[in-house]
Amino acid sequence: MPYSGNILKAKIFILALNPGFSIRDYYEESHSKKIINKRKQRLKDISSEKNFPWLSLNPEFAWTGGYEYWTKKLNPIIKK
Repeated sequence: MPYSGNILKAKIFILALNPGFSIRDYYEESHSKKIINKRKQRLKDISSEKNFPWLSLNPEFAWTGGYEYWTKKLNPIIKK
């Protein structure tokens, strides 16, 4: 994904190179209909995700590499 969210209204930008990439990403991007549909929906309208605008922090997708990577990295910030 080249970006996530509304870049025109973003208050912060986090730049990374494929964080948490692993073999499960192939499954996630080709077999998980739920996450595929969420990503397609977000490309059309980012405001459709009110509770978790960044899929990598959505507990529903805690099995993904992105969730595992970002929750570890951002845990101190998330707690605050």
